Amino acid sequence: MKIDVEGYEKFVLEGSQTTLKNENLKAIIIEINFSNKFYGVENEEVAEILIKNNFRPFRYNPLNRQLTELKTYDKEQFNTIFIRDLKFVESRIKESKKIRVWNKVI
Repeated sequence: MKIDVEGYEKFVLEGSQTTLKNENLKAIIIEINFSNKFYGVENEEVAEILIKNNFRPFRYNPLNRQLTELKTYDKEQFNTIFIRDLKFVESRIKESKKIRVWNKVI
């Protein structure tokens, strides 16, 4: 699932409790930036909802196909991947077709 609603992420997550509890949902990519301050929400509040629903935050480097676990949302870039089923996601990365980016196969 990808969520990018320009600061309204907390409210989308609060309204998605049934979906968040569904074990078939393996990962969520969510944009957490400072636009949520327009709604009186801190970035950490958004991350905490996902963490409380058994998702762990990761950064993904597509050039080397590596996931790096984070303590909270990715503060260096706006998109964070929150993963519930790490083995599933790692398997999908391993099985995915390699592509060419900047004359390099990844």
